[in-house]
Amino acid sequence: MYEIRATDSAGRDLDEIRNYLVSVLCNPLALENLHAAIWKAYETLCGNPYAFPKCDDARLAKMGYRKCVLHGYLFVYSVDEAQHVIHVIRYFHGLQNYQGLL
Repeated sequence: MYEIRATDSAGRDLDEIRNYLVSVLCNPLALENLHAAIWKAYETLCGNPYAFPKCDDARLAKMGYRKCVLHGYLFVYSVDEAQHVIHVIRYFHGLQNYQGLL
């Protein structure tokens, strides 16, 4: 089993997404659905860290970054085989140019 650790940046990203979904869109159900999808993805990753594809961007793929797409958002992560840790690097909206932000 792998442990999942989110960076401070990923935590801030999730806070911004939560605020947007609840305060701007007034859609707490969307937030609940996103949280459920994130936890399901985390459960999958704990047992199979390579379940999701490498990033499409060649530079990010070479760095070992992978992405998981869910409900219009995505998170980018890397796998530390030696420590059995998955590092969630950042969360993004699907329309953001995440390649340029990493």
